[in-house]
Amino acid sequence: MPIAQINSIELCYEIIHPKPPPGENSPLLVESGTKLLLIQGLGGQLISWDSQFVDELVSRGFEVIVFDNRDSGLSTKFADSTVQPAYSIEDMADDALELCAYLSLDPFHVLGISMGGMIAQALAIKAPSSLLSLCSIMSTTGNRHVGMPTPEGIKAIMTKPGEDLESIIETGLKTWRVIWGSGFPIEEDRIKAKLEAEYERSYYPEGVMRQVMAIISAKDRTEQLGKLRIPVLVIHGQDDPLIAVSGGQACANAIAQSKFVSYAGMGHSMPSPIIATMVDEIVANVSRS
Repeated sequence: MPIAQINSIELCYEIIHPKPPPGENSPLLVESGTKLLLIQGLGGQLISWDSQFVDELVSRGFEVIVFDNRDSGLSTKFADSTVQPAYSIEDMADDALELCAYLSLDPFHVLGISMGGMIAQALAIKAPSSLLSLCSIMSTTGNRHVGMPTPEGIKAIMTKPGEDLESIIETGLKTWRVIWGSGFPIEEDRIKAKLEAEYERSYYPEGVMRQVMAIISAKDRTEQLGKLRIPVLVIHGQDDPLIAVSGGQACANAIAQSKFVSYAGMGHSMPSPIIATMVDEIVANVSRS
C-alpha cells in the first residue's frame, strides 16, 4: 500500500475507486468519483472498515480514501513519552488534512467513526472551506457532560488481552459482546476475521493507549462546531455503551445544518442489516452539499 510523507510522519493509505453504476432500480447514487475520506476510530486500521460498508459506498459512486491514523496500522508509530499526551485530536486532524492535500482531494467529503468522528469534526473546524460535507458516526463533541461511557463499556474496552492471536480474539469477542448493542445479533465470524486481519497486519497496543490520551485531553468542540455551514449527518446507536447517544445528539444540536439519525438497538457497532440504510443517509447528506 502507498505511503504519504506528510506532517513529518508517514501515513499508509489506499484509494478505492467507484464501481460501474448498477442498472435500473438502483439505490441512491452520487456523481461517480465523489471523494469521501474515511477516518477510523481508536486503534482502527484502514483494513478495519467493514467490507460491506465500503462496498456499499463505492457501489454508490464514491471514491473512498482510507488510511491508518498515526500510531496504528502501517503509519508512523510514536515512542512512549514522559509528557502526556504525545499528540492531540487536532494533530490527527492535521494528518488527515495534509493527506488530502497530498492527494489533491480538495474539496472533499469526510466521514469519521468514534474517535474518527472527533478527528473529522476537528478537521471541519480547521478547514471548513475544504469540506463539502461531514458525517460523524457514534462520536461526541468533547463536552464531558455528554457521551459518557457506561462502567461496563469502560471495563470491556480497557480489558488487556494477551499477546497471542487466540487470546486477542477471545478478549475481543468479549468486548464486542458488550458494545455491539442489544437490537441485532452479534456477527462473531465477521468480528473474528477482522481481529485476525488486524493482528497479522499490525498489533500495536501501545499506540492505542496514546490515542486514548488524545481523546481524554480533547477540548470541547461545541462552540466551534456551531460555526460550521456545511451539511452534517450525525449517526448514533441508541444502545451505545462506549459513547452514549447524548454525545451524538449534542453534536447535531450544535450544528445548524445537521441531521441526526439514531438506530434503536445499535451499540458501538455497525450491524450488517442497517448498513445500506446508513449509506442512504450518507448519500442524501452529500447530495445536500
